[in-house]
Amino acid sequence: RVRSVAVSNGFTALIAGTGSLGVHDGPGPLATFNEPYAVVVSAADVSYVTCLGSQTIRKVDASAVVTTLAGAGPVGSNDGAGAVATFNDPYGLHLVGSDAFMYITDRGNNRIRLVETATGLVTTHLSVTGCYAVALDPNSATVFVVANDVHEVYSYGAVLPTPGPAPVLPALSWTAGQSGETGDRAGTAGYARFNTPYGLAVNADKDLVVGGGLNNRVYKVSPVGRVNQWVGSGTAGRADGLTIKAEVAFVTNVAIDGAGNTFVTCQNDNIIVGITPGGTLGHLVG
Repeated sequence: RVRSVAVSNGFTALIAGTGSLGVHDGPGPLATFNEPYAVVVSAADVSYVTCLGSQTIRKVDASAVVTTLAGAGPVGSNDGAGAVATFNDPYGLHLVGSDAFMYITDRGNNRIRLVETATGLVTTHLSVTGCYAVALDPNSATVFVVANDVHEVYSYGAVLPTPGPAPVLPALSWTAGQSGETGDRAGTAGYARFNTPYGLAVNADKDLVVGGGLNNRVYKVSPVGRVNQWVGSGTAGRADGLTIKAEVAFVTNVAIDGAGNTFVTCQNDNIIVGITPGGTLGHLVG
């Protein structure tokens, strides 16, 4: 199912999905999903959802009508429009280019895919081992990628399709963490360590906010690559509070609203928590 949560009071409402596994398109109450994972919402109130179980990208319009935008079900790596395209565990997604495109982390194929939201045309954008989540810093036109298999954060300059010759694909740069090394260390980019980092988002201060996965923390990475243990004691738990006095468990997806509040999913506890810009954590829903 796809549900909405009011950030003011945690009220949860059903948008689409019967609760049964499937790939049926149609009005929200009749549509089915298979392991929906990440969601992003456009300025026009259109939601896009990655579905791991069906290897598809689903679209939910402002009237809650569900359609399949791209992917056909079989695992693969084909580019093309709509059902011609195939994926292998599409996880994270991020809207770019005035919502005309989406970056998709196709984790099983170790690729970033680019999807046109109007046509469902899928192209392979970049190769990134273990890519899980992707986010754009609109101020610098820099794309950041969490690669949780190798415990690193990467970045590259955003390149979108334009009329004329195909653009030169960007070069991937290292941002923080160390490939193949796990740990829980704050500090400079090369000294810091993560342990299976998951989601990320970019705040108004140009910091990356990273879901710390197995370290049970939420990290901030400054524009110069310095990593801070922002929220969470490192002990898996469920305790509201200020910064590292709070407890979270297995933080995965991350989102930031227009007021600078951060919202993260805690997979082990099946809850969503909110974090104020000052670092105070509070339970939202679940």
